[in-house]
Amino acid sequence: MFWFSFFYTLALFAVQLIFKNHRGRLRFFYFLAYVGAILVVSVAYILLVYFQYIDWTGGDAITKYFVPPHRGWGYVFGYYFVRFLLYYLISFAVSVFFVLFAMFLSKKFGGVFFRPEEPFLGAISIFLLGHRDFGYWWIIYALLVFGLALAGSFVKRKRLGDGARFSFYWLWLPSSLLVIILRGLIFKLL
Repeated sequence: MFWFSFFYTLALFAVQLIFKNHRGRLRFFYFLAYVGAILVVSVAYILLVYFQYIDWTGGDAITKYFVPPHRGWGYVFGYYFVRFLLYYLISFAVSVFFVLFAMFLSKKFGGVFFRPEEPFLGAISIFLLGHRDFGYWWIIYALLVFGLALAGSFVKRKRLGDGARFSFYWLWLPSSLLVIILRGLIFKLL
């Protein structure tokens, strides 16, 4: 799922670059991309459970006792729930909270903080960084995005003398790619 996260985010960033003049009109596309990522992870979980079941039923004498009729289906599902799905459920909950909170802020302040598609860009990144290999790197991602936004706002206001807001639009996906690459490099060195 590491490579899925990388290439999915990279493809979305390419779409963002190609259709940069269509900002605000890609909200439904990014919503579908978010739902698509959730569906891919759900199917991956079901396939992992299925292949684990096949492996255990065809395995040695000990592993046959991990599957029905000796144990319930809950054991097989629970095995990968803890090792795979739990991390994604946590990042899913955080990503849904982020979408709702961002939409609330946009509605309350008249779209000042986020463009219409930005909540889904952030949510996709948060969700995809929920893989077990990433642990809780979505926290590092959130800190990176908001740190870059603060730095960008400071530069824009102080250096350029511009009072306009700094947009998060170009931070969501590149920051996610940076975190994915950093995670890969750090764990390769360890």
